[in-house]
Amino acid sequence: DTADSLVEMSKADGSYFALPYTNNAVLLWYNKAMFESAGLTPPTTWDELRDAAETLTHDDQYGILVPSSTSMVTSQSLYSLILSNGGDVVDRDNPDEIIFDDSASVEAIEFYSSLAQYSPPGSGGYDRPEAQAAMTTGKLGMFIYGSWMQSALDAAGPEVAAQFGAVPVPSNGGAGAFMGNLSLFAFQGSEHP
Repeated sequence: DTADSLVEMSKADGSYFALPYTNNAVLLWYNKAMFESAGLTPPTTWDELRDAAETLTHDDQYGILVPSSTSMVTSQSLYSLILSNGGDVVDRDNPDEIIFDDSASVEAIEFYSSLAQYSPPGSGGYDRPEAQAAMTTGKLGMFIYGSWMQSALDAAGPEVAAQFGAVPVPSNGGAGAFMGNLSLFAFQGSEHP
């Protein structure tokens, strides 16, 4: 049982030291009905992602949501594409070295910017509420966003939630996407652990 194994991972010498609370990852969310209607399969590469975004953009529907605000919605989407291209913000072996301007990261930023033409007008300024709402309109094909999107889809109703699937962020030679987690912990001397 998963719950039992998480509890055991949170023990040391018979005492609890932390409990996992939330784990999440950024994924590519896609509108299954739009993909099926266009004869597309979920993209696994950047070329396929761009082609799908272009194909799905017509009339009053858009291929992909590309926010560019100062919100976490932008940083999580963009950082995931940077990782999927083999780039990063800092060198993991030498954390004092900034590599945000290396070719892999710059290429990812340029690719992200190029996708904006397939995004709804004004969506560059979207924050979390607007971005989540855009997905539930049925006029958006894809969105690189976190696993927590499922709760917004569920809140919109079972018929809306059933329209969407999620796959790993498409790769351009790199691997990975933004991940985050929260843990609960108590200090050893805590009065109420």
